Amino acid sequence: MVEFRRLEALVATLRAGLVELQQSPSYLLLRDAAAGTVTATRYRAVVGDDPDLWPVIEAVDGRLVAIGSDIDEEGSPASIAADLAVVIDVPGLGPMTPAAALSQIRGRYDAIAAEVATIDRLWLNVLPRVEAARATLDRLDAEADELAIREPLIGRARTVAEDLAERLVSDPRGVEVAEGQRLDSQVAEAARLMAEARGGHDNLDTDLAGTEETLANLRILLARARAITTETTTKIADPGPLVALPSDEIIDGTRGLANRLDEVFLTDPGARWQHRRAALDRWLGQAQGLQRQLVRALDTNGHALDLRDELRGRLQAFQAKMAAVGLAEDAELSAIAERAWNHLYTAPTSLGDAEAAVGLLAERLRRSDDGPDRGQPGMQRDLRNDDLGKRKP
Repeated sequence: MVEFRRLEALVATLRAGLVELQQSPSYLLLRDAAAGTVTATRYRAVVGDDPDLWPVIEAVDGRLVAIGSDIDEEGSPASIAADLAVVIDVPGLGPMTPAAALSQIRGRYDAIAAEVATIDRLWLNVLPRVEAARATLDRLDAEADELAIREPLIGRARTVAEDLAERLVSDPRGVEVAEGQRLDSQVAEAARLMAEARGGHDNLDTDLAGTEETLANLRILLARARAITTETTTKIADPGPLVALPSDEIIDGTRGLANRLDEVFLTDPGARWQHRRAALDRWLGQAQGLQRQLVRALDTNGHALDLRDELRGRLQAFQAKMAAVGLAEDAELSAIAERAWNHLYTAPTSLGDAEAAVGLLAERLRRSDDGPDRGQPGMQRDLRNDDLGKRKP
């Protein structure tokens, strides 16, 4: 009966997971990638020749429903075990037991979910960099026109930004995070060169030469902080206090840092140097305050996602250990691992429940290492007393 209920729960979990997965834009990019792309190759390697998981789930679910009707009439544990051992014809997989079919489909689902998570991370990391680059490059182009100069690095950086934007849609698994970081460097270098040109044209001092690069970095920080904050509030149920973020107006609004920088640059060159120094110092103080706020937001608002990923890694390590020491079929440990997996892979994730479940699994594995008491009645009583509900981080 325990095995039957476990299989029922797994079918329900996989159903919910597939529905959520198939609503993900990253899943659609993965599934619909053009042949020959890195993304299409990765997807085909995961799903093989039959990417549709639903027929397998429906076949197993139908068998479980049939067994469940027998349980209602007979209620015999022996007959349940025999029914579960009956081989059925599973679409795309061939003859196998319901448990074997669910094991295979679970493995395939996990592999697809891992690919989707990778694409999510790429978009979260690279797309804000592309958007920030476009905004900065637009401003740099306007400045170059105003100064009647041509800066080749602006055009090269724009080409890289547009190429990354196109590939994030057509072949996201062919993009690397390092490419976004290199774009940051190119844009920052273009901004630095333009700031130097502007400084030379207006006879500005050394501090003014770094202001455009500062603006570019602030746009990057704000875009990344907003993307991470959105991801956290969507995927985590209990992220804790988050750092509030300003709107884009703080940089590019009518009274934003960019326009106020223009006022610094347009200060009458004939004015006393103290006036120009004071205006620049005020601007730098505001820019540095915003930078501190955004760095704090990146660290604080992304912490819950980091903790979720750390817990996923610990769970995978514990499951690998269970397999290595012959405990993969242990019903009690498997139930705990299953609970932890449900918490960590169902959005929004409750970090408290997930950490409690992973911690309990670690404790039970330590007990199994210490001696043969894993199956003693005391441990059975612990599980019946619902340790998973009592243990909180």
